[in-house]
Amino acid sequence: MKRRLTNFNFISRLLFFGVVMVFSASTFAQSFTLKGKVTAKDGSPLIGASVKVDNTSIGTITDLDGNYNLSITSNKDKLNIVYSYIGYSPVTKTVTVSVGGSQTLDVVLNEDYIGLDEVVITGASAATTKKQYGNAISTVNSREIEQAGALSIDRALSGKISGAVINQNSGNPDGGVSVTLRGYSTIVGQSDPLYIVDGVIIDNSSDELLDLGGYSQNRLADINPNDIDHIEILKGAAAAAIYGSQASNGIVQIFTKKGQLGKPKVSFSTSANMNTLRKQIHENMYPKVWANSDITDLTQNDVTRYNMQDYVFSPGYGNENALSISGGMKNTKYYASLNSYYNEGIIDNTNFNRYSARLNLDQILNKWVSVSFGLNYINSKSRNVPNGGISKFYGALTGMNFNNNTYDPEPDENGNYNSPAGWVPNPLEAINNFKFY
Repeated sequence: MKRRLTNFNFISRLLFFGVVMVFSASTFAQSFTLKGKVTAKDGSPLIGASVKVDNTSIGTITDLDGNYNLSITSNKDKLNIVYSYIGYSPVTKTVTVSVGGSQTLDVVLNEDYIGLDEVVITGASAATTKKQYGNAISTVNSREIEQAGALSIDRALSGKISGAVINQNSGNPDGGVSVTLRGYSTIVGQSDPLYIVDGVIIDNSSDELLDLGGYSQNRLADINPNDIDHIEILKGAAAAAIYGSQASNGIVQIFTKKGQLGKPKVSFSTSANMNTLRKQIHENMYPKVWANSDITDLTQNDVTRYNMQDYVFSPGYGNENALSISGGMKNTKYYASLNSYYNEGIIDNTNFNRYSARLNLDQILNKWVSVSFGLNYINSKSRNVPNGGISKFYGALTGMNFNNNTYDPEPDENGNYNSPAGWVPNPLEAINNFKFY
């Protein structure tokens, strides 16, 4: 009987101790509600701004009107609340927690012009601010690309990244793009960085199916600059820790646009461009030639000379049309775009056509599962003229440079082209009769 009472007393004490612990925990953990509005300096609401308790996983985002409502349970009297938004400097506010109480706190975020607090992903295992990351990383955002009026990736990056050499591989309308970070690191190998588009590594090699003489194209020429949200460039070998030796020359990571919370936003833009020869080279237009090759004979004959550059080069015109729609609801965000681009070269009968369509869809299925879907269609076609390659002197420019200019390059009444040198073609024949797509 005494043993049963002893066990009963022991169990009673455990239950009492457990009730006391639960009561103590509920006493020290204080429930508090924080609400307010996050706006930009001009008063416009920031949709989807992050509101988070510092050093915790407790947080929320603002709604379509920039309002937020955050329920906090904490045993601390004061908490630091971090407000952040892409392109804006984060703000930290300290609030005093009161049991069962609430507080209204409106916050204004300013644009981050320096960019040290900008969140980057390239070369890091998780999203990190630039000042925390420590390595040399550059960012080009969509606003800079739009202000530059860029029609291709090389123009979008040119002059915006210190220590980077941005080149178009050739002067033809569909010329490929190459990026060299901090100079060439090898004589015989490749110095190109690793290219990543929306997390997918792409091959940006400039192999030629047919050697037309200095013409090379790669996949960066197919990307529509209007679809780019931002570009992150890591200069150096720091990214090799994540991507391996293929990233030893740095990384160029391209992020395309995604939908944002809010009503559907439709955007349309059109532009026109013109390409011209910068300067003609000096050409001998003296209307006489020596009668023979004897250097002692000064006899000269009259001759008509033709400025071959007027026949080979002419202004090229182009245009671009871009249409996009984006928006999103609580669980679904979307971005879709259509683009057409046409560009003529400064050599007659050279051009580049590109048609593209893109769809980015983000769907939240439940609290722990979300799906991102991306679809991109590109159809590009170019027309080029040879400039050596197939044969050492075969091409429009080689025919102009290695032939004399004392013959009429236009075809005769039978459509035949004259070429006095014989071993090089008439440049107009290469331009008008030979088609390479």
